[in-house]
Amino acid sequence: MKRRCAGVLITLALGACAPNTRYYWGRYETSVYRLEVDADDPGAVQQSIDALNEDIERARSRDQPLPPGFHAHLGYLYAVQGDLGQAVGHFEQEKALYPESTAFIDGLLARLKR
Repeated sequence: MKRRCAGVLITLALGACAPNTRYYWGRYETSVYRLEVDADDPGAVQQSIDALNEDIERARSRDQPLPPGFHAHLGYLYAVQGDLGQAVGHFEQEKALYPESTAFIDGLLARLKR
C-alpha cells in the first residue's frame, strides 16, 4: 500500500513538472536564440521568418494558439528585412491576441514610423 501511494505521489509530482503545452511553441525560442548567436549571418533572418511562418500553419492545423511574443518577434524580423507592411501586420496581430502588449507594441510601431 505504501509503495502504491508513493508511486501515485511521484507520478503527480512529475506531472506537475511537465512542460506547458497550451501554446504551440514550434521554433520560436530557437529563432530568438539564433538571432542573437547568428547576428552576422544575413540568411539567418530569412530562415527564421520561413520557420516561424511554417509554425503558424502547424499551430493552426493543431488548433493551438501561438505564445505571447511570437508575432512581435516575427514582426521584428520582417522590420529587420525592411518589409514594414508585414512587420506592422504582425505587430497588430500581437496586440489583438495579447492586449497587455499594447503599450510595448505601440512603442515599436511609433519607432517604425520615424
